[in-house]
Amino acid sequence: MKSTTVTCLSLSVLTALAGQAAAEEIHETATLDRASGKTEAGADLSFVSDFDEGFVSRLDLHGQWMHKSGFGAYGQLAVSRAFLEDNGITEPIDDISLSNLELGGQYKKSLSNELSLVAHAGLTLPTAQNDIGPFLTNVISSQRRFNDLVNAIPEITAMRLGVSPTWQRGALFVRADLGVDVILDAGDLMETPDPIGHANLAVGAKSGKLSGAVELVTLFATGDVDDDDGRFQHTGALSVRYDAGKVSPTLAIVSPLDDGARGEVLTVGAGVSAKF
Repeated sequence: MKSTTVTCLSLSVLTALAGQAAAEEIHETATLDRASGKTEAGADLSFVSDFDEGFVSRLDLHGQWMHKSGFGAYGQLAVSRAFLEDNGITEPIDDISLSNLELGGQYKKSLSNELSLVAHAGLTLPTAQNDIGPFLTNVISSQRRFNDLVNAIPEITAMRLGVSPTWQRGALFVRADLGVDVILDAGDLMETPDPIGHANLAVGAKSGKLSGAVELVTLFATGDVDDDDGRFQHTGALSVRYDAGKVSPTLAIVSPLDDGARGEVLTVGAGVSAKF
Protein backbone atom coordinates (compact mmCIF):
# COMPACT_ATOMS: atom_id res chain seq x y z
CA MET A 1 0.00 0.00 0.00
CA LYS A 2 2.82 2.38 0.93
CA SER A 3 4.62 1.56 -2.31
CA THR A 4 1.47 2.27 -4.32
CA THR A 5 1.00 5.61 -2.58
CA VAL A 6 4.59 6.63 -3.29
CA THR A 7 4.22 5.62 -6.93
CA CYS A 8 1.03 7.67 -7.32
CA LEU A 9 2.66 10.70 -5.70
CA SER A 10 5.68 10.36 -7.97
CA LEU A 11 3.49 10.20 -11.04
CA SER A 12 1.59 13.28 -9.89
CA VAL A 13 4.81 15.23 -9.40
CA LEU A 14 6.17 14.18 -12.81
CA THR A 15 2.90 15.14 -14.49
CA ALA A 16 2.96 18.56 -12.82
CA LEU A 17 6.57 19.14 -13.85
CA ALA A 18 5.82 18.10 -17.42
CA GLY A 19 2.89 20.50 -17.53
CA GLN A 20 5.07 23.27 -16.11
CA ALA A 21 7.75 22.64 -18.75
CA ALA A 22 5.15 22.69 -21.51
CA ALA A 23 3.74 26.00 -20.24
CA GLU A 24 7.15 27.63 -19.77
CA GLU A 25 7.59 30.88 -21.63
CA ILE A 26 9.76 30.50 -24.71
CA HIS A 27 11.60 33.00 -26.86
CA GLU A 28 9.80 35.96 -28.43
CA THR A 29 10.87 36.05 -32.08
CA ALA A 30 11.76 39.35 -33.73
CA THR A 31 10.51 38.77 -37.28
CA LEU A 32 7.96 35.92 -37.32
CA ASP A 33 4.17 36.24 -37.00
CA ARG A 34 2.96 38.41 -34.12
CA ALA A 35 0.28 35.97 -33.02
CA SER A 36 2.07 33.57 -30.67
CA GLY A 37 -0.52 32.56 -28.10
CA LYS A 38 0.52 34.89 -25.26
CA THR A 39 -0.97 37.73 -23.23
CA GLU A 40 1.42 40.65 -23.46
CA ALA A 41 2.02 44.09 -24.96
CA GLY A 42 5.22 45.58 -26.26
CA ALA A 43 7.08 48.27 -28.18
CA ASP A 44 10.14 47.88 -30.41
CA LEU A 45 12.34 50.73 -31.66
CA SER A 46 14.49 49.94 -34.70
CA PHE A 47 16.80 51.73 -37.12
CA VAL A 48 16.97 50.62 -40.76
CA SER A 49 20.11 51.88 -42.52
CA ASP A 50 21.23 51.60 -46.13
CA PHE A 51 24.66 53.10 -45.22
CA ASP A 52 24.67 55.59 -48.15
CA GLU A 53 21.45 57.59 -48.00
CA GLY A 54 20.64 57.76 -44.30
CA PHE A 55 18.27 55.68 -42.20
CA VAL A 56 14.66 55.15 -41.18
CA SER A 57 13.53 54.75 -37.57
CA ARG A 58 10.56 52.49 -36.80
CA LEU A 59 8.43 52.08 -33.68
CA ASP A 60 6.37 48.88 -33.55
CA LEU A 61 3.45 48.79 -31.12
CA HIS A 62 1.94 45.36 -30.59
CA GLY A 63 -0.19 43.40 -28.18
CA GLN A 64 -2.02 40.12 -27.79
CA TRP A 65 -4.44 38.55 -25.34
CA MET A 66 -5.37 34.94 -24.64
CA HIS A 67 -8.39 33.48 -22.86
CA LYS A 68 -8.14 30.23 -20.92
CA SER A 69 -10.31 28.63 -23.62
CA GLY A 70 -7.39 28.94 -26.05
CA PHE A 71 -8.95 31.77 -28.07
CA GLY A 72 -7.50 35.25 -28.13
CA ALA A 73 -6.79 38.40 -30.11
CA TYR A 74 -3.81 40.37 -31.36
CA GLY A 75 -2.99 43.68 -33.03
CA GLN A 76 -0.07 45.71 -34.30
CA LEU A 77 0.77 49.11 -35.77
CA ALA A 78 4.06 50.74 -36.81
CA VAL A 79 5.13 54.39 -36.94
CA SER A 80 8.24 55.26 -38.99
CA ARG A 81 10.32 58.38 -39.58
CA ALA A 82 12.69 58.83 -42.52
CA PHE A 83 16.07 60.56 -42.41
CA LEU A 84 17.03 60.02 -46.07
CA GLU A 85 19.24 62.23 -48.22
CA ASP A 86 18.87 63.13 -51.89
CA ASN A 87 19.90 60.07 -53.95
CA GLY A 88 19.56 61.60 -57.41
CA ILE A 89 16.17 59.97 -57.96
CA THR A 90 14.08 61.31 -55.08
CA GLU A 91 14.28 64.44 -52.97
CA PRO A 92 15.39 64.15 -49.36
CA ILE A 93 12.72 62.38 -47.32
CA ASP A 94 11.95 63.23 -43.70
CA ASP A 95 8.34 62.05 -43.51
CA ILE A 96 6.54 60.39 -40.65
CA SER A 97 4.50 57.43 -41.82
CA LEU A 98 1.88 55.14 -40.34
CA SER A 99 1.57 51.50 -41.33
CA ASN A 100 -1.68 49.70 -41.92
CA LEU A 101 -3.39 48.61 -38.73
CA GLU A 102 -3.63 44.84 -38.28
CA LEU A 103 -6.21 43.29 -35.96
CA GLY A 104 -7.09 39.64 -35.63
CA GLY A 105 -7.93 36.58 -33.60
CA GLN A 106 -5.83 33.58 -32.64
CA TYR A 107 -6.24 30.11 -31.19
CA LYS A 108 -3.63 28.06 -29.33
CA LYS A 109 -3.71 24.34 -28.65
CA SER A 110 -1.12 22.15 -26.93
CA LEU A 111 -0.74 18.92 -28.89
CA SER A 112 1.73 17.41 -26.41
CA ASN A 113 4.20 18.48 -23.72
CA GLU A 114 6.64 19.42 -26.49
CA LEU A 115 4.42 20.60 -29.34
CA SER A 116 1.90 23.44 -29.54
CA LEU A 117 0.04 25.08 -32.41
CA VAL A 118 -1.17 28.66 -32.89
CA ALA A 119 -3.55 29.58 -35.71
CA HIS A 120 -4.47 33.16 -36.52
CA ALA A 121 -6.74 35.13 -38.83
CA GLY A 122 -6.21 38.87 -39.12
CA LEU A 123 -7.38 41.85 -41.12
CA THR A 124 -5.11 44.58 -42.45
CA LEU A 125 -6.94 47.92 -42.49
CA PRO A 126 -5.90 50.79 -44.84
CA THR A 127 -4.40 53.32 -42.43
CA ALA A 128 -1.07 53.84 -44.30
CA GLN A 129 -0.60 57.08 -46.28
CA ASN A 130 -0.33 56.92 -50.07
CA ASP A 131 1.96 59.93 -50.59
CA ILE A 132 5.34 59.04 -52.08
CA GLY A 133 7.38 60.08 -49.02
CA PRO A 134 5.44 58.12 -46.40
CA PHE A 135 5.09 55.18 -48.82
CA LEU A 136 8.86 54.91 -49.34
CA THR A 137 9.38 55.33 -45.62
CA ASN A 138 7.06 52.41 -44.91
CA VAL A 139 8.63 50.20 -47.57
CA ILE A 140 12.15 50.80 -46.25
CA SER A 141 11.17 50.33 -42.61
CA SER A 142 9.39 47.08 -43.49
CA GLN A 143 12.85 45.47 -43.71
CA ARG A 144 12.56 45.28 -39.92
CA ARG A 145 9.52 43.01 -40.21
CA PHE A 146 9.53 41.81 -43.80
CA ASN A 147 6.88 39.27 -42.88
CA ASP A 148 4.46 42.22 -42.50
CA LEU A 149 5.23 43.83 -45.88
CA VAL A 150 1.52 43.94 -46.71
CA ASN A 151 1.09 46.44 -43.88
CA ALA A 152 3.27 48.94 -45.75
CA ILE A 153 1.07 49.11 -48.87
CA PRO A 154 -1.45 51.99 -48.80
CA GLU A 155 -5.17 51.76 -49.53
CA ILE A 156 -5.40 47.98 -49.25
CA THR A 157 -7.49 45.69 -47.13
CA ALA A 158 -6.09 42.19 -46.69
CA MET A 159 -6.87 39.01 -44.82
CA ARG A 160 -3.89 37.39 -43.13
CA LEU A 161 -4.10 33.69 -42.34
CA GLY A 162 -1.42 31.56 -40.74
CA VAL A 163 -0.51 28.64 -38.55
CA SER A 164 2.56 28.35 -36.31
CA PRO A 165 3.69 25.06 -34.74
CA THR A 166 6.29 25.31 -31.98
CA TRP A 167 8.36 22.40 -30.70
CA GLN A 168 10.38 22.61 -27.49
CA ARG A 169 12.53 20.02 -25.74
CA GLY A 170 14.67 21.10 -22.86
CA ALA A 171 16.56 24.24 -23.78
CA LEU A 172 15.98 23.89 -27.53
CA PHE A 173 12.99 25.13 -29.51
CA VAL A 174 11.90 25.35 -33.14
CA ARG A 175 9.06 27.48 -34.48
CA ALA A 176 7.68 27.61 -38.02
CA ASP A 177 5.10 29.87 -39.71
CA LEU A 178 3.09 29.03 -42.79
CA GLY A 179 0.63 31.62 -43.99
CA VAL A 180 -0.89 33.66 -46.78
CA ASP A 181 -1.97 37.29 -47.24
CA VAL A 182 -5.07 37.62 -49.44
CA ILE A 183 -5.71 41.12 -50.82
CA LEU A 184 -9.44 41.82 -50.51
CA ASP A 185 -9.41 45.40 -51.80
CA ALA A 186 -6.52 47.26 -53.43
CA GLY A 187 -8.26 50.64 -53.58
CA ASP A 188 -7.59 52.87 -56.58
CA LEU A 189 -3.81 52.43 -56.65
CA MET A 190 -3.47 49.10 -58.45
CA GLU A 191 -5.12 45.98 -59.68
CA THR A 192 -5.75 43.46 -56.94
CA PRO A 193 -2.47 41.52 -56.62
CA ASP A 194 -2.15 37.78 -56.15
CA PRO A 195 -1.89 36.40 -52.61
CA ILE A 196 1.48 36.57 -50.87
CA GLY A 197 2.77 33.42 -49.20
CA HIS A 198 4.86 33.15 -46.04
CA ALA A 199 7.18 30.38 -44.84
CA ASN A 200 9.23 31.30 -41.76
CA LEU A 201 11.51 29.44 -39.39
CA ALA A 202 13.19 30.14 -36.04
CA VAL A 203 15.62 27.85 -34.22
CA GLY A 204 16.90 28.77 -30.80
CA ALA A 205 17.78 27.88 -27.24
CA LYS A 206 17.05 29.11 -23.76
CA SER A 207 19.42 29.14 -20.79
CA GLY A 208 17.93 30.42 -17.56
CA LYS A 209 16.37 33.81 -18.24
CA LEU A 210 18.29 34.37 -21.49
CA SER A 211 17.15 33.06 -24.86
CA GLY A 212 18.23 33.56 -28.46
CA ALA A 213 17.25 32.46 -31.94
CA VAL A 214 18.28 32.46 -35.57
CA GLU A 215 15.31 33.47 -37.75
CA LEU A 216 14.50 33.17 -41.44
CA VAL A 217 11.55 34.92 -43.11
CA THR A 218 10.53 33.96 -46.64
CA LEU A 219 7.88 35.73 -48.72
CA PHE A 220 6.89 34.28 -52.06
CA ALA A 221 4.66 35.35 -54.92
CA THR A 222 1.84 32.97 -55.78
CA GLY A 223 1.15 34.47 -59.22
CA ASP A 224 3.24 35.05 -62.33
CA VAL A 225 6.57 36.85 -61.93
CA ASP A 226 8.94 38.41 -64.47
CA ASP A 227 12.14 36.57 -65.28
CA ASP A 228 14.18 39.33 -63.65
CA ASP A 229 12.14 39.23 -60.44
CA GLY A 230 12.63 36.61 -57.80
CA ARG A 231 9.61 34.64 -56.67
CA PHE A 232 11.16 34.29 -53.21
CA GLN A 233 12.46 37.07 -50.96
CA HIS A 234 14.21 36.46 -47.63
CA THR A 235 15.46 38.18 -44.50
CA GLY A 236 17.57 36.70 -41.74
CA ALA A 237 17.70 37.77 -38.11
CA LEU A 238 19.43 37.17 -34.80
CA SER A 239 17.30 37.86 -31.73
CA VAL A 240 18.05 37.84 -28.00
CA ARG A 241 15.57 38.08 -25.12
CA TYR A 242 15.98 38.36 -21.35
CA ASP A 243 13.05 37.24 -19.21
CA ALA A 244 13.06 39.62 -16.25
CA GLY A 245 9.66 38.50 -14.99
CA LYS A 246 6.81 40.79 -15.95
CA VAL A 247 9.07 42.72 -18.34
CA SER A 248 11.34 41.27 -21.04
CA PRO A 249 13.84 43.38 -23.04
CA THR A 250 14.83 42.20 -26.52
CA LEU A 251 17.54 42.90 -29.10
CA ALA A 252 17.47 42.07 -32.81
CA ILE A 253 19.66 42.39 -35.92
CA VAL A 254 17.92 41.90 -39.28
CA SER A 255 19.32 41.80 -42.82
CA PRO A 256 17.98 40.95 -46.28
CA LEU A 257 19.54 37.80 -47.73
CA ASP A 258 18.86 38.21 -51.46
CA ASP A 259 21.31 39.41 -54.12
CA GLY A 260 21.22 43.17 -54.57
CA ALA A 261 20.01 43.85 -51.05
CA ARG A 262 22.31 41.67 -48.95
CA GLY A 263 24.95 43.85 -47.32
CA GLU A 264 23.22 47.06 -48.42
CA VAL A 265 20.62 47.32 -45.64
CA LEU A 266 20.96 46.52 -41.95
CA THR A 267 18.41 46.84 -39.16
CA VAL A 268 19.24 47.06 -35.46
CA GLY A 269 16.45 47.16 -32.92
CA ALA A 270 15.61 46.93 -29.24
CA GLY A 271 12.30 46.44 -27.53
CA VAL A 272 10.47 45.57 -24.38
CA SER A 273 7.35 43.52 -23.72
CA ALA A 274 5.20 43.26 -20.60
CA LYS A 275 3.16 40.25 -19.51
CA PHE A 276 -0.28 40.51 -17.96
